[in-house]
Amino acid sequence: MEEIIKVENLCFEYEPGLQTISNISFQIHKGEYVAILGHNGSGKSTIAKLLIGLLEKKSGEIYIDDYQLNLENLYKIREKVGIIFQNPDNQFIGATVRDDIAFGLENICVPREQMDELINRYSKVVRMENFLDHEPTKLSGGQKQRVAIAGILAMSPSIIILDEATSMLDPRGRKEINELVRELKKQNNMTIISITHDIEEAKNADRVILLNKGEIVDCDKPQKILTNEKLLKELKLDIQDNVIQGFDFLQVATENDKIVGYIRAERGKFERNFHTAYIVIGILKKYRGKGIGTTFFNNLDLWAKTNNIVRLELTVECCNNTAKNLYEKNGFKIEGIRKKSMFVAGSFVDEFYMAKIL
Repeated sequence: MEEIIKVENLCFEYEPGLQTISNISFQIHKGEYVAILGHNGSGKSTIAKLLIGLLEKKSGEIYIDDYQLNLENLYKIREKVGIIFQNPDNQFIGATVRDDIAFGLENICVPREQMDELINRYSKVVRMENFLDHEPTKLSGGQKQRVAIAGILAMSPSIIILDEATSMLDPRGRKEINELVRELKKQNNMTIISITHDIEEAKNADRVILLNKGEIVDCDKPQKILTNEKLLKELKLDIQDNVIQGFDFLQVATENDKIVGYIRAERGKFERNFHTAYIVIGILKKYRGKGIGTTFFNNLDLWAKTNNIVRLELTVECCNNTAKNLYEKNGFKIEGIRKKSMFVAGSFVDEFYMAKIL
């Protein structure tokens, strides 16, 4: 495959003697979707800024589409790379959606007729064609990020960098942007670099570069990296034990050797339901809201896709809004109600039947 980005022995420090990036090297191929994954402070956003020349490296080399990153080639490189930052409010420049998409085009003196054509084309690509005259205050965070992506696409870059572009969005906004990125990769064969600490986002990539304390600690397909115990510890997740056995999946969260949560998925045992899995999950009350449930479901999705499971099923008491919201956040939808399916505290209880199609 043709290389479009090459990084060799890259070092950077914000303060003398305190290295933020320590002698890293990697390559990214044309049309590849790569996630650079790490917790806060690992140096991943610093790499994004180094790749487009917003920060000056201490040593090492960066090549973008065969151009060495230096002052002479900086303008050419920035024509090839577009970047979407974390906070959608900080990058919305125009008074309307139309003005914002036009901003970069005006700076390079694109003729008005051609500019209007590009605005219309790329607003449709990001599904914002009906919002062209809307003010930014009337848009959701996800919609603002889609406008930012349209403005980048209109400049015809070869590479898009998403620097924590979904971290400030609600679950719906994150889902919208992740789906859009996958579409751009598939339809336009764009090179995508996602700077993220979100496992859900990273699992969509072709390859994951795992960063810790400014060093690359692993680089492989997400199916391998996101299911190994070493990665979970590097990311400081609350998951301690992980059992994946072909047909069934079991994962537990522990604290001081005490189990505080678990998730189990049992695969269908017959040919007609072998593509499904039924889920049971439990988390102690004081540990809810700490991200354990989301981590469980992220790892469950990876197991399911690796084992060609396309349908996940579970039930939840209709009165348990906390659990229902967690399941909906992770892509489950209500398919029906099971009347009087449980007998709890002396009375019958209804349950929602929920499922997720992968």
